[in-house]
Amino acid sequence: MRKLLLATLLLATPIRSADLSSLGLADWQVIREKPSDVLIAKDHLKLRTQPGRIWAGNDARNVLVSEPISAKPLQLSARVRLIDPSTKYEQAGLLCYVHDDWFVKIIVEHIDGEAWVVSAIEGPPRRKLLSKERVSGFEVGLSLEVHGDVVLCHYQEPGKPRRFACSVELPAKEKRRLGLFTQDGPADEANFATFSKIAVAEAPLVLTETRKVAADCKFTEGPALSPAGDLYFSDGPNDRIVKLDKHGKQSVYLTPCGVANGLLFDSQGRLLMCQSSREGGGRALARMKLTDPKPTILTRQFEGNRYIAPNDLCIDGKGRIYFTDPYYSGEKSQPVAGVYRHDPDGKVTRLVGDLLKPNGILLTPDSTTLYVSDRGTQKLHRYRVNENGELKPDGILYDFSPDRGIDGMWMDELGNIYGAAGKGATTGLFVISPDGHLLLHKPMPEFSTNVIIGGNDLYLTASTSVYHLKTRFRSAELPPPLED
Repeated sequence: MRKLLLATLLLATPIRSADLSSLGLADWQVIREKPSDVLIAKDHLKLRTQPGRIWAGNDARNVLVSEPISAKPLQLSARVRLIDPSTKYEQAGLLCYVHDDWFVKIIVEHIDGEAWVVSAIEGPPRRKLLSKERVSGFEVGLSLEVHGDVVLCHYQEPGKPRRFACSVELPAKEKRRLGLFTQDGPADEANFATFSKIAVAEAPLVLTETRKVAADCKFTEGPALSPAGDLYFSDGPNDRIVKLDKHGKQSVYLTPCGVANGLLFDSQGRLLMCQSSREGGGRALARMKLTDPKPTILTRQFEGNRYIAPNDLCIDGKGRIYFTDPYYSGEKSQPVAGVYRHDPDGKVTRLVGDLLKPNGILLTPDSTTLYVSDRGTQKLHRYRVNENGELKPDGILYDFSPDRGIDGMWMDELGNIYGAAGKGATTGLFVISPDGHLLLHKPMPEFSTNVIIGGNDLYLTASTSVYHLKTRFRSAELPPPLED
């Protein structure tokens, strides 16, 4: 009864233009005023507001949606606060609406004194829960992005990093609308949730056009960014490592280099490299200091036999190096193409032996998930990694066939994978969500081989050149080094 009386008092004084400023919505336009509600508009949204707040309702479900959105990538974001957590149950959040029987939502939910962020699909045959994470308070920033046929949901608690909630593939050829959502428990309990800092903006993953920053090579690969911000990449047919400093000056850093392919800097600023099997290739895993460019071989054989052609690598917080050794041609010196782990004490373990051509490899910052691209089947495999560095298969994240699968890849702060893949007209940059949805395909001028991101700067190696793009999201950080 107290809540219903409060709702009645609030409804007595409708929101006015001055109230919008106090709610952080001064840039919204009032387009209709009534005694009980006001219609306000901004960008692609038109919302009905009730007195003193953006939303307050007491029916079973309240949904406010925009006009059908454009084909451009869009993001709806808002700060959502549940005002009275003493009630038994209430929820409020954002949604991508297709029709009354099908929409995606990300909400802040209150159940018996606990707060959760929940993402779900409301649609036939029944509601599908996508994620449910406990949060520490009843005010959370939510965002919902539409990239083509894919919706991405994220949330952020005050003072904490932004976190990924889910990605969902939308029904094809259906209109999409963005909107706000609230839902109560018992019908006699009013829901008082406020939405502030509501914004709709374009949300492209890549913010600039492609720009060539290095040229005059035969086949570029293995981009790596040094702690100083300089880019190093391999040029295999010329048996050299090339440096592009942060001012854009291109120079040869090391030649010969054992025909290096994949490159990576460790936490101590040393350059790791996979030396391949071309003429003059070292067929080894090597490491060197930038100040002393003389590669030290870490391992060149397994069980008494040389590696086939070490290709790409990544490293975890304990200094363990994971690298791929595919077979394409020439001497097959190992019984299988493999994925290996090199431990700091020099021990080498073959972790995977059932892929045809394991090529690109990538580890998440928490060292719990490893991705390996099989260029034999064009599939991107996912593995769970335990504390001992052992792998457990966790399915196929994405199947590129019949096109060419990922060669090299990197990850942004949200866990999206940026890979160089495709052939002919499709060759270029592909972005795959952590749930396995294609978020972006950007064709490139040349055959694309590998990707690195530093901050918001993306570098893509492609045949004779290196290209640069600005990304919306920052690079994922390398796993932190193990503390002594």
